Amino acid sequence: MSKKGQNHIAPPKLADRFLSWFCRSELLEEVKGDLHEFYRLECEQHSKVRANLKYYYHVFNFVRPFAIRSIKRSTGQLYLVFTYLNLAIRGFRKSPLFHGLNTIGLALGIAACLLIALFIQKENAYDQNFTQADQIYRIETDIFSATGTRHIVRSAPAQGPAFQSELAGVKAFTRIRHGDTGDPQLMQFQDQSFFENRIFYVDSTFLQIFDFALAVGNEQTALFEPNSVVLTWETAKKYFGEGQALGKILTLDQNKRLKVTGVLKPIKKNTHLTFDFLISMNSYQPPAFGGLDRWNWSTFYSYLLLEPGVDSRLLESQIPEILTKNWRVDANENVRLSLKPLSKIYLNSPDDDQVLGETSSALYSTLLLIIGLFIFLNCAFNHVNITTAKALNRAKEVGVRKVLGAWNVDLRSQFVLESIFHVVISIILSLLFAFLFLKVMGSQLGLGLDVLFIEYAYLLKLLGIMFLILVPASSGYLTLVMSRVSPSQVFRGSGIKSTSGSSIRRVLITAQIGMSFLLLIGSFAVVNQLKFIYGKDLGFSKDQVLIFELNGEQLLANYENLKGSLLANPYVKSVGAARLGMEGRHGSYRVFPLEGEPSEEGHQMSIYPVQYDFFETLDINISEGRSYSRAFPLDTTHQFIINETAKRQLGFDDPVGKRIMLNGQGGMYGTVVGVAEDFHFKSLAFGLDPMVIFLRENAANFVYVKLSANDFTQAISSIEDSWSSVNGNFPFDFQFLDERINANYELDLQFQQLINFFSILIVLITAIGLFGMSAHTVKQRTKELIIRRILGARLTQMIGLLSKDFTVMVVVAFIITTPLAIYGTDSWLKGFAYRTALPWTNYVLLFLAIGLLMLAIVGLNTLMVSRKNTIDNLRNE
Repeated sequence: MSKKGQNHIAPPKLADRFLSWFCRSELLEEVKGDLHEFYRLECEQHSKVRANLKYYYHVFNFVRPFAIRSIKRSTGQLYLVFTYLNLAIRGFRKSPLFHGLNTIGLALGIAACLLIALFIQKENAYDQNFTQADQIYRIETDIFSATGTRHIVRSAPAQGPAFQSELAGVKAFTRIRHGDTGDPQLMQFQDQSFFENRIFYVDSTFLQIFDFALAVGNEQTALFEPNSVVLTWETAKKYFGEGQALGKILTLDQNKRLKVTGVLKPIKKNTHLTFDFLISMNSYQPPAFGGLDRWNWSTFYSYLLLEPGVDSRLLESQIPEILTKNWRVDANENVRLSLKPLSKIYLNSPDDDQVLGETSSALYSTLLLIIGLFIFLNCAFNHVNITTAKALNRAKEVGVRKVLGAWNVDLRSQFVLESIFHVVISIILSLLFAFLFLKVMGSQLGLGLDVLFIEYAYLLKLLGIMFLILVPASSGYLTLVMSRVSPSQVFRGSGIKSTSGSSIRRVLITAQIGMSFLLLIGSFAVVNQLKFIYGKDLGFSKDQVLIFELNGEQLLANYENLKGSLLANPYVKSVGAARLGMEGRHGSYRVFPLEGEPSEEGHQMSIYPVQYDFFETLDINISEGRSYSRAFPLDTTHQFIINETAKRQLGFDDPVGKRIMLNGQGGMYGTVVGVAEDFHFKSLAFGLDPMVIFLRENAANFVYVKLSANDFTQAISSIEDSWSSVNGNFPFDFQFLDERINANYELDLQFQQLINFFSILIVLITAIGLFGMSAHTVKQRTKELIIRRILGARLTQMIGLLSKDFTVMVVVAFIITTPLAIYGTDSWLKGFAYRTALPWTNYVLLFLAIGLLMLAIVGLNTLMVSRKNTIDNLRNE
């Protein structure tokens, strides 16, 4: 056979190399000859593909103990490994600045990436610990009206039972009623009393669907009987200490006696279902207008447990028919029900009307993932830049080793091992940094991570992935450049040109500066938006206003006495009250104008029951008509005040005196007596909603107290005395209104803190990289700088000379990333109904700041060289 033919049917090189690597030398020639002969026969009789597969099979099948090289024969290779490690350590000692910067920068980046990855993993793990998590869905509701679509995460109480009985594939259901619409309720045991707002009324199937484990009690019967309550482990200790909780009696709102039938084991806090009390649903007493058989009272959270393998989309398609059958024929014209998987609730629930448990934002997790990617790329680019730049000074070492017989594979092995050494040291150091960040700054940044709940298998996987990326990235290009070194070039003095790889390094540094610029702009945008929100006029006065809640019949009955006592207090300017707070948690009715242009569908509007002096206490201006007054007895029954948005939607030019109907509680008819200027009763992430405000004597759940003095400590103490004189047996709990409103933006504030922290970190990593690269540049041009200095060049001239390339990089990074920054900030701001754009001056100032940082770094390195002894530097050169 010709040589060309033999080459054509040569066996796979990779398999041959593997065989040569593990097989004993005395067996190799014979084994390889037999396998090659067998391979040629296979090629002639069958296909080359089949021959290749069989060749691989025979090679791997030959990995037997008798055929493997002796360990003693590898001692030379092991010695080389230790030699390479020793060289790496010696290089670290010889150039501690470069290697120290390299290691610290890489460790900081890895630590930040670990924290971000662990945080994202924690966020996505919410509600995943339940045995049947992938079979649980929540019923959610879309309400259509002439003014748009409103999505709420609640549903009517009759829907869960109907779906179980009429939809094939629904195994069970459970409903949750969040206490008294989530407001705090008085819970008492003997002489202890607390206001509690994490109270769930649930069906008896709750513990079977969500499988929360009981420490004491029977999960099958614990929630079966009326007036039964199951406590969390922490709540049981709070009320009963180390004593027995089972069978004890708690009193809710002074009139409902609850028997403790179970205590849950400690709950891992990675579920949106956060509660302290589970009360049996058959203990719940609906209001007069409600009932568990209602189809149009969407105030419950309903969960369905589907049979394994059932398609939720198929069930959704059958829901309209059930609504038509059980509710009304035209139900689907303005209502649509959907099923949301349990796994998507935590990260994909709207803020509006979301009053159950914890929620977060998938957007922020995505943004943090991008930030983590930026940081990882930044530290990786640093590592590659500093490693390759430093290695250019090793041309003589490489040339001598080649003369002494070193092969390229030996050089590759050395550089890979050195890279492994640096990466492993950085990873070890990063774990220390991550632990410090977690302990010292974790709570301040709102990461919510706990060392006890970290999944270490996931952590090791992350470290393994980063290791496999960093080692080839840092050693690959270096190996390619150094393996091309010619000994003759080295000994003639040319070595490796200092420009080798400079283009790639410029690109990497430019990318680093660009990523730093993007993160800093994002940080500025978040701070600017939150500053705008905090400073925006909400349409009412939130400063120097104290707010506390009255829950329970006795507290509500004592409101007028409490108000009188407070008004007699010299620190109190005014007192008002309302049924609801300012968190956007409001009910809504359809409002029909009875005069002017008729509306068959009506207008969906928020409702807000208030007490006398509500508008005066919060300085809400009445632009038309009048406020409520005791001088008008009919105000408590048939008079309404609407906001300006409602006025526009109702189409009233002169609304005062016009009659409207609220289609709720059997229909409420009345006359508009005033128009209040629009005020923001929920987060500024949402626009203004139309609102109907009406007077109710029992609407005093939230008491607003306007203070007349700045001595808050004395004022609060005095108000507490007023409280004790009227409600001495009840605990006094209060908040400042501005703090309560700012809680609406807690998630945005947490994100601001995170992005600020990681922005500073990425700037620090970039500065480390710039310092390392400028130090390398200065060292490469030391002789030139010294000669210029001798000839009279000033320090500023030398800095300008060396900073030209870095200035170009900053300018290019600014030009490329500015459009991306504008697009990114605009996309985030779209989540707010009220937003402000970042001033263009911020972009310019940030550009100048990065430029000055670069000049300072270059100047520092230049100054260090210029202050050294001139003769010594020239001698070294």
